[in-house]
Formats: sequence, C-alpha cells, structure tokens
Amino acid sequence: QYTEHLAQLVKQEQLDLLVIAGDISNDHQQSYIFIQQMEVLTGIDVRFIPGNHDYWSTDGTSTQVIHDFFMSKPEQLMGNPYIINDEWAIVGNSGWYDYSYANPKYSLDYLERRRFKGATWQDKVHVDWGMPDREVSRKAAELAEADMKKVQGRNIILITHVVTDPSFKVPMPHRIFDYSNAFIGTSDFMKLY
Repeated sequence: QYTEHLAQLVKQEQLDLLVIAGDISNDHQQSYIFIQQMEVLTGIDVRFIPGNHDYWSTDGTSTQVIHDFFMSKPEQLMGNPYIINDEWAIVGNSGWYDYSYANPKYSLDYLERRRFKGATWQDKVHVDWGMPDREVSRKAAELAEADMKKVQGRNIILITHVVTDPSFKVPMPHRIFDYSNAFIGTSDFMKLY
C-alpha cells in the first residue's frame, strides 16, 4: 500500500512536515482521506494543495463544490499559509494553466478547445470552472499574492501544482508538447518571484 510506504519513508527521513503539491488521486474525497491517513500514520503536519486531477469529477459533482470542499480543510494551503517559524512560511496554490507555455503557432481559440490529434485533454471532460482557464489562472495568482502578503516579513516558500517558471516546460520543438505545454503551467505567477 502506497500510504504505508510513504509514511515509512517520512519516518525514515525524520521529516517534520510533509507538503504534497497535488494530483493525489482522481477523486477529491479519496485525496483528502489520503491526507488524513498520512497525518495519522506519520504523526507530523501534512499540508497540501489540490492538483488538477484532485478536481476531477466523474459523478457529476461540480468543480465549485469540489473546490469548496478543499477550501474547508485546514490542511490545504490556499488562503491558509503555513507558518513554519518566525523566519519562514509556506504559501500554496494549485494555480491553473493560461496556455502561455504552448508553441505560439497555436491560436488561443485552438488551445481552448483542448483537443489535439484526436485526443482530448481530460480536464475538459472532468473539470468545469464556469469561466475561461486563463481567468482561473489569473485568480489563482491573485490569491497566492494575497496569501504572500499575509506572511510578509518572512521568507516564503511558494508551492504550486502547475509550472510557474517557463524554464520547466518541456523543451520545444516537440511533437506533442508544442501543444501540451499549454496545460502544464502559467505565466501569471511570474510577478510574484
């Protein structure tokens, strides 16, 4: 069982804190159960941010309901920075993609379709924010900035699920990632560094 193996590794490494940056599972309830189990098995603080897969719904639960579920949990970091000590704090945000890392040969309209060579980006099927992805990305960056102000004066460790530095995108040209890089990150967080 993965949970027990990770808990054993946490103890072996004598960690004081475990932060998970999302994609725990494809079900929000299961993702949170995992966080709770890790806290019990390790005896340390476990904090997390949901990844895009944690927001997936296969039973008709709305993305907003799933987001509200996560936001109600004390272990998640969005809107809830973690103070390590007088000098350090952790700010976390899932972020979302703004398509800026795609090859510029693809139009915004084409990227927003989230279909490429017969395949569908599965967030299109399982996540519906009720607003364009680029707006979700912008709002995520604004929340992260507000959280950073809450812990101003400390060194801040910023944790995101999506890539926020373009040097971490898959190098192009690439037959798949010229397109798929659109969905791995955002440029909206660059102003926070």
